[in-house]
Amino acid sequence: MSTSTGRSPEEHPGQQGRHEKQAHQGQATEGAPQPQPQPQQQAPRPPGTAGPAATTTTSTRDVVRIVLHVLALILVVLGISLDLDDRGGGLWSDTWTWAGFATLMALAQIAALLPRSAASGAGWTIGAVGAGGLLLFWTLLMLPMISTNMAFLVTLGTACAVAGVLLSPDRRV
Repeated sequence: MSTSTGRSPEEHPGQQGRHEKQAHQGQATEGAPQPQPQPQQQAPRPPGTAGPAATTTTSTRDVVRIVLHVLALILVVLGISLDLDDRGGGLWSDTWTWAGFATLMALAQIAALLPRSAASGAGWTIGAVGAGGLLLFWTLLMLPMISTNMAFLVTLGTACAVAGVLLSPDRRV
């Protein structure tokens, strides 16, 4: 190979073609160890927490939990309040104590949405008691009249409450 002056590169060892210099500028000399790029160290994550890719999943799970708890409250209160079966009134007119109990338990199950720092960490326990109270109410009052529209709404509400409590990240069972 000859340069533009007609001389070969061997005749001028210090001078190489312009393209060869550019090709070798980014390379280190042979024999010298090249420093390896260090992977970024990430702090270890607590068990059960997800990385950045799972943020969408976590937020979706939180939205599902919120919807389940709110639906539980709405369905139970509507089920016991509306006269859907032409009985002459809702459950409030027949057995107001049980209707009050169901409403209180439907409100209590929402406590499972509270973060661990709120309510001294008792949010999940209160929510579980609320869902359990709704199961008791459903078993004693709704199951005997399961073929009614009232029982259907309360059944859906109770199922939403139980599912919402079971999806809680603070679940202890």
